[in-house]
Amino acid sequence: MNLSRIQTRHYKPYLALLLLLVVPALGGCGSAVNCAIDSKPVLSRLLGKWSVLYDVPGDRTLHSTFALAAEGEGVVGSGSDEPRGIPFTIESFRLHGNQLSFVKQYHVPENPNLPPVFYSGRLSIPDRGVASVAGTYEQAVPGRRVSGKFLAYIFVAKRSE
Repeated sequence: MNLSRIQTRHYKPYLALLLLLVVPALGGCGSAVNCAIDSKPVLSRLLGKWSVLYDVPGDRTLHSTFALAAEGEGVVGSGSDEPRGIPFTIESFRLHGNQLSFVKQYHVPENPNLPPVFYSGRLSIPDRGVASVAGTYEQAVPGRRVSGKFLAYIFVAKRSE
């Protein structure tokens, strides 16, 4: 991902780019679809609204937003791709040390067979600031694979209760 290209966009990732310090997060995860995270302090730092910038073929950067919430011992999420508002859910949320992965599953009635997008990246949770993840994504579309880099950061953290 060309971070300088993202910086020139009209998104608001400037703070997130400064916060990409490598700080390991503690936690683990089971194998359930919406898996549990062993470390409640880490979980609480991941809940809220996220912004995602991702490169796509044609030297373009696209944008999504999603919200993560705790459900029982697991994590659930939903969001949309911008600017068209294509809805998706976040599934198979897994955290192993500082490696975070999840699946973006689209929910479009007129095209119910859209393939899922697999995200994997390194989680950074600085002592001060917001959580962020930088990594790669991959999607198998008919006849080819689409892949690229992404940067995700929390922009509205859920308040601790």
